[in-house]
Amino acid sequence: MRFTTVALKHVILAGVAFIEVVTAAAFLLAFHFYATQSAEQHARSSMHWALTAVEQELSLFLGKVETVADLTLGLSQSEILDFADSDRIERYFFDALLASPRFTGIYFAGTDGSFVFVTREAPQIADGEVFIRRVSVEDAGRTQKLYARGVDFRTKRSIPDDGPVFDGRTRPWYSAAMEHNRAHWSEPYVFYTSGQPGITVSSRVHNPRTGEVLGVVGLDLSFQRLSQFVQGLEISDNGKAFIADRSGRLIAFPLELSGEPGNLPAISQMADSVAAEAFRLANIGETGVEAAVTFDHNGTEYVAALNVLSWENGEWVVGAYAPTTDFLNWFGDVQVATFWLTMILMAAGMLGGLALWRTVQTRLARIQAGAEEMIRNTGQPFVYEPSGFLELQTTERALTVMADAVVEREEALQALNEKLAEVMRAVDRMPIGIGVFTPDGPIRYVNAVAAAILGLHGDGVEKFDANLIGRLDGCAAANGSTHATLSAALENQTSWEGELSAATLHGRDETTVYRMIAVPLPPKSSGKWVFAVEDVTVQKGMERDLISALETATEASQAKSMFLANMSHELRTPLNSVLGYGDMMRNEIFGPVGDPHYAEYIENILTSGHTLLDILSNLLDLTAVETGRMTLKAEREDLTDIIGEAVRPHRAACQSAGLALALDLPDALPVEADATKLRQAIGNLVQNAARYAHGATRLSVSVTDAPGRRVRIVVEDDGIGIPPDRFERVLQPFRRSVENSHLAASDGVGLGLPIAKAIVELHGGTMTLERPEDGKGLRIVLILPICAAG
Repeated sequence: MRFTTVALKHVILAGVAFIEVVTAAAFLLAFHFYATQSAEQHARSSMHWALTAVEQELSLFLGKVETVADLTLGLSQSEILDFADSDRIERYFFDALLASPRFTGIYFAGTDGSFVFVTREAPQIADGEVFIRRVSVEDAGRTQKLYARGVDFRTKRSIPDDGPVFDGRTRPWYSAAMEHNRAHWSEPYVFYTSGQPGITVSSRVHNPRTGEVLGVVGLDLSFQRLSQFVQGLEISDNGKAFIADRSGRLIAFPLELSGEPGNLPAISQMADSVAAEAFRLANIGETGVEAAVTFDHNGTEYVAALNVLSWENGEWVVGAYAPTTDFLNWFGDVQVATFWLTMILMAAGMLGGLALWRTVQTRLARIQAGAEEMIRNTGQPFVYEPSGFLELQTTERALTVMADAVVEREEALQALNEKLAEVMRAVDRMPIGIGVFTPDGPIRYVNAVAAAILGLHGDGVEKFDANLIGRLDGCAAANGSTHATLSAALENQTSWEGELSAATLHGRDETTVYRMIAVPLPPKSSGKWVFAVEDVTVQKGMERDLISALETATEASQAKSMFLANMSHELRTPLNSVLGYGDMMRNEIFGPVGDPHYAEYIENILTSGHTLLDILSNLLDLTAVETGRMTLKAEREDLTDIIGEAVRPHRAACQSAGLALALDLPDALPVEADATKLRQAIGNLVQNAARYAHGATRLSVSVTDAPGRRVRIVVEDDGIGIPPDRFERVLQPFRRSVENSHLAASDGVGLGLPIAKAIVELHGGTMTLERPEDGKGLRIVLILPICAAG
């Protein structure tokens, strides 16, 4: 449906009116709901505040009494306050009473019948006066004086006394303090002097030196003070608070307590029965938990909160109540004012909307006409008004910019399509098959190579269905694939790589091999996959040829090792004969040789023969290691002797090389080893240092303990050393550590260190190369196990 300009006006105005009505109604309902909730919350918060205030006052009231009692006892124990001095006691009690308005009276009753009492509540005194009762013990007996003092401690007047002499020892608080080792709180009772109800905390006083009981100190807490506090508490216009015990007897109440003088009336006996109703409904006398109730009493709704306060001598109930109208009246006035204010604002909004519509109607019609021109693509420019609303001018300009942008976007889209077509043509000509598919769904794209390999038409209607997936599952997965089959990879949305044969794909006897990779397109939730497949028949053939060549080389190496191992006797026997006959000729066993030149030749023959024998022996030992034929004849041997015998043949070579040979060996150290092999390994290390440690002046061999019942053998020189990056190289057969051609021409074929390492490892040890801390020379460390104790 197409609206005209006038119809749009009506729709907009009706919509604005509807929105304003709905908004106003929602606002009023929400305000009413939250106002009611806030009023109730405010009422409960006021009740909770009243309870907290009463509980804090009561805690301060009782805590102050205990503090003064504890302070009095502390002063007595420290001998600062002498209870034998009645004048000092009276002055201390007077000052404590004026400083602590929360309690009523303080007194001391001695075991001899003496009594000092100071109180602010007595029927014989006026406001601002303090009542004093003094009972003294003299030879003639006990005498009593009553008088009033002012706040300046001056005696204002004496008070006539017609009654009997007061004896504190007969009072319940005295006997209770004598029976308890700590401060004792009394049950509510009627005070002797004032005739008002209250409670007393009393405690024994001891002589700090002898421990003798001197008497009892007590403090009175009058309920009149608590009633004055709750009366002054401002909860609301008609709110009140009260304190009662668990049984419902009133302790403090803002109204005058009715009943017999001096007795605690029950809450149910009060003329104000709202408190009694709140106490009954809360049932706090039985549950003992904080409770809040709302109830109707004589047509008025009340909210009340009660809680139990535990103290030394029991539990008291603290309560507060007030009519809910005290909290809700002003909310009602605010609701009425809010309603009329909302109605006025809604009417003003509708009138303002109508006036605004008349202002912009003409410009909107022009914008509508311009939009129709843009739809018809006539290219007609808009005519801007130089005045009026800035937003409308901006909208008109935006229409022109939008039209230009649409043309530019069409041109950009056409260029993008051309580039995409070029890319698709390039992909179609690639020698690798490319495709995009959805599992068990349509194959979105395949190039010609992929279509030919997988046997597809590439018409865009084929599916990557269970038949095709089943044929691909018959192919072998590559080593790097997490899942063995393509279907498992598709289910877990992970990449898959496998090798495909033409026979598996098409059922034909062909040797062609393909490699395929499938990867999920991000995001995985799209369910789209991309795959690549190529012919790897040539590469597979090259791999087979390479494996065959490697196997041939391995077999040749093994044949070489077997040949050297089998030729050990044939090579050593003739060489031993040459060396034997040469040694006989050098020693002239069967007579003089003749010409002196022959002796020099014989010495050269022996030297070259021994060198050749060493090289041959190392080659044969290496062959034995490689073929696994080197075995150990392990016996219990002395490592010190083995090292000494291994070093001895090479002392002359070390001396010729300018090396000072130093041995640091223990007296004896048993090891389980093949002595011959171990001597050969250590001898190789010493001989290697004598040959290659150029520039060295020192060669040391030391033995120390190592953790785990092992021994540490260190062969160290201070020559040119070996760079750390060549450590692995020199431990390989036939590898040399030197680059200089002159040094590399030295005798030796690079087998000393590898054979030593192999012998040490056959003994269950390790051999490592290190660079000394000063960076000079080479350190070779051997770790070998030692024999168990015994």
